[in-house]
Amino acid sequence: MQMMDIIIQLIVSFFATAGIAIIFNVPRKTLLHCGLVGVIGWIIYYVLTEQGMDVVKASFLGSFVIAIVAHLYARRFKIPMIIFIVGGIIPLVPGGMAYNAMRNVVED
Repeated sequence: MQMMDIIIQLIVSFFATAGIAIIFNVPRKTLLHCGLVGVIGWIIYYVLTEQGMDVVKASFLGSFVIAIVAHLYARRFKIPMIIFIVGGIIPLVPGGMAYNAMRNVVED
């Protein structure tokens, strides 16, 4: 695991999360925090899978931390938790894994 790879993962996950948050019209003052929630969840998932953990367990732990951070931000900003969870969970949605699984089934 290289440091540059981790930095790229952080940047891409931040923009993916913030972009989804913009699409869902989250309050402007929470955009940065929505992006950070996604970054935290994704980096936990990424590091754990790079260390050899099963993707299901890594997704669960990343989602669990997203829920905790979203809860803390919801209390801090006094807005519903769902504002942070919807954007934050997007990087962990298994669309890429499902695509690769179907591609392998079709090719084989």
